[in-house]
Amino acid sequence: MKNILFLLGMTAILLFATCKDLKNEFPTCTITAPAKDAEFNLDDEINVVVTANDDNGVIAQVQLYIDNEGYGSITNFPYNFTIPAETLKAGAHIIKAVAISNSGNKGEDVVSITVKNTFTECANFETFN
Repeated sequence: MKNILFLLGMTAILLFATCKDLKNEFPTCTITAPAKDAEFNLDDEINVVVTANDDNGVIAQVQLYIDNEGYGSITNFPYNFTIPAETLKAGAHIIKAVAISNSGNKGEDVVSITVKNTFTECANFETFN
C-alpha cells in the first residue's frame, strides 16, 4: 500500500512539474526608440526599434501600427522599422508594436510622438514682376 501511495505521489509531482513547464506566458514587447513623447520635424525619418522576447517560445512576428493602422510586420530579428520623412502629417501620433509568439500570444507597447510642421522662412524674400 505504501508503494502505491508513493507512486501516486510521484506521479502527481511529475504531472504538476510538466503542466507548470507547459504554461505559455505572453511575450514581452518594448519600443526602445523613439522615446515616449518624442518630437520630430516633418522632414525627419523616424526609426522605430522594438525588442521582443518569448521565454518559452519564439517570436513569430512583430507588427507595427501607426494611429491604429497597420504599417508593417517583421518576422526576423532585429525588429527595426523606418518611417520615411513626410509620411506622417503634423500633429500627435500613436505608435504601437505587437509581438506575436509562435503560440499566438501577444505582447504590446505604445508610445506617443509629435510631428511638428516646420518651414524655413526666407530672410531675403523678394517679389519679382
